[in-house]
Amino acid sequence: MNADEIESLVAIAGRLEREIEARGTRRLKAFIIDMNPGARPPKEIEARLVAFAGKAALEQVALTYVPGPTDPMTSALYSISPDTRVKSTVLITRNRRVKEKFINLDSDDLSLARLAGSIDAASTEGK
Repeated sequence: MNADEIESLVAIAGRLEREIEARGTRRLKAFIIDMNPGARPPKEIEARLVAFAGKAALEQVALTYVPGPTDPMTSALYSISPDTRVKSTVLITRNRRVKEKFINLDSDDLSLARLAGSIDAASTEGK
């Protein structure tokens, strides 16, 4: 997440939660990193993530944050653009290799279906 307005990401996080419920935590893991574009202090960003988790009814999707979108010790590790036009980046991986990348994924039904399809493809690859 790289946006102050995170309401649109609730549906994406909720879909990830349902995919984990369907597959189990041994087969699928998801985490969301808040890039903290406003460089909020830790207590404030933690409260924001707790509220987000409640709104999206998250139990299995992990949430974390970094000090800011250009912090070299954290943000740079994931090679995710700090550009403010990039509101979200979703990576689908298998065996630590990126299989698909969604930039600014919409939360409409078609986009969420594409996300689920990508998860399906990655989870059945090599079987």
